[in-house]
Amino acid sequence: MSHWRTLLPGEDCQSAPARWHYLERSTTGLFPDEPLMRLAVRSVSPHHAFGALEKEILSVQDKLNDVEFHTAHSLVSYFRAFLPQDYPIGQQVKQSHAAISGVQSTRVTCWRWCPSCVTENEARFGLAYFHRDHQLPAVFHCLVHGDVLVSGCHECGWHHYRLNEQSVPPKDNACPDCGAWLEAKPIAMTDTMQRIEAASVRLAHSPIVPDRRLALVRRVRELAGVSTLERNSVAERRLLGVWQKRFLTHFSEYELGTWFRNLNVHRGILCHPMMRSPRLTQISSVAAHPHPLVYLLLEDFLAVTPELAMHG
Repeated sequence: MSHWRTLLPGEDCQSAPARWHYLERSTTGLFPDEPLMRLAVRSVSPHHAFGALEKEILSVQDKLNDVEFHTAHSLVSYFRAFLPQDYPIGQQVKQSHAAISGVQSTRVTCWRWCPSCVTENEARFGLAYFHRDHQLPAVFHCLVHGDVLVSGCHECGWHHYRLNEQSVPPKDNACPDCGAWLEAKPIAMTDTMQRIEAASVRLAHSPIVPDRRLALVRRVRELAGVSTLERNSVAERRLLGVWQKRFLTHFSEYELGTWFRNLNVHRGILCHPMMRSPRLTQISSVAAHPHPLVYLLLEDFLAVTPELAMHG
């Protein structure tokens, strides 16, 4: 069955081993017993970076440093885009200053798929599979077909949370519990949501740009009217506080609710705590790294509202 041990176009590399396991089990009746396959049938949820499964598949496929592979199938380029260049891939980072926060705070809690992709995949490959781009945060549509991405059934309440529950999208896009056709309700997209959706996909497909975070922070400090030489003075904190308020109030409650869970109110402003991370304003910060989605919001804010981003 070695011909199955390849990734299909745009396939999410963390979901592929579950598909391989399903094919080998259903064809041979045997349960593959090897590290990768044992990891594949655990409770694997979407949009996780640098975990044991990702490390194992990158090692097995010899793709640890393959930029083309990462931009097509993995989350490595996505999560490393704003990280130090020496950030370890596939290792558990225990130090708080090196950890990534907020992975559990996005709205990507279920595996998602496009009904049109299911139809095309089944016709071409015999079964559907999970596309990496469909699992990205702030992405609500298949950018190929325009379909709203599906994660469950509105008729009976079934949702696809983990790969050990189902290895591939439901056959014929029919609910495995009640048989209903699976579709998602239309979502109202603001102009900002459309830009962030495109930016999220673009980030996953792009090679890493060195020092992207540092360049962004320098721009923020310039617009806030403070020096790139951090002094942590009262005046500096005040100016950065004024700038931060403009950033936090730029996005609507509806937009924030579509991107994040666990929003809270900070000084009368609804936001996600990651949006107040020192990593956005301090070059030498030792705080945990916020989710890449936060940096995309910051880049969009600076691009479309330069007059608001300017100090005084």
